Amino acid sequence: MVDEETAAYDDDGDGYTELAGDCDDGYALTFPGATELADGRDNDCNGLVDDGTELYDDDGDGYAESEGDCDDDNDDIHPGATETCGDGVDNDCNGYADEEGASGCTVYYRDYDGDGYGDPDLSACLCSASDPYTSRYDNDCYDYNANANPAATGYFTTSRGDGSYDYNCDGRESEYYTARGDCDFELLELDCILTTGWEGSTPDCGDPSRYVTGCTTLDLLGIPYGCTNDTSTYTQACH
Repeated sequence: MVDEETAAYDDDGDGYTELAGDCDDGYALTFPGATELADGRDNDCNGLVDDGTELYDDDGDGYAESEGDCDDDNDDIHPGATETCGDGVDNDCNGYADEEGASGCTVYYRDYDGDGYGDPDLSACLCSASDPYTSRYDNDCYDYNANANPAATGYFTTSRGDGSYDYNCDGRESEYYTARGDCDFELLELDCILTTGWEGSTPDCGDPSRYVTGCTTLDLLGIPYGCTNDTSTYTQACH
């Protein structure tokens, strides 16, 4: 054999000698232009071991594909990287993009009843609203009734769901009907003067009572001398 044991001899029969750039002439899978394998060798003799394989950290971020780097061409993407809102990228390689707690997230509050106001005790920092965390407002006093929120103006004869009638979240139960009613007989006019309102004391929220709605004139031989109250049963409404 000619030139055996010299740099001019192709010891491993891969078609390349040491003079031709074979960096390991004792291993047939190592020569210039060879396919790089994940075997701990510089197969293509470019001075890099395992480059282009899952064992090599192509982008220099400290993580190879085999170590969980989900984009080894971008050094900002690797396990433990800061997740960033709005880029649609799984920055930290946990299988999710733009997830809760990502940099630049916005606090949303749970709006269970869909009235636009959220529960102050239940929130999530998200890149965008996601049901049930959809409200930017944290001042819903009862998130299980859409009629109960800081913008409520209506009055209700039943509680909002937890025994309270504070529908507008001001910390109070405000009654709709508060006036006392009666019919007074006016001697000069010989007529009844009506004041609408409760016939007795003002009832609590949700309680029924008699409400003066009109007057009946009493007369004797056609001459008015007094009045009686015309009443209906009303239920006290509150908010």
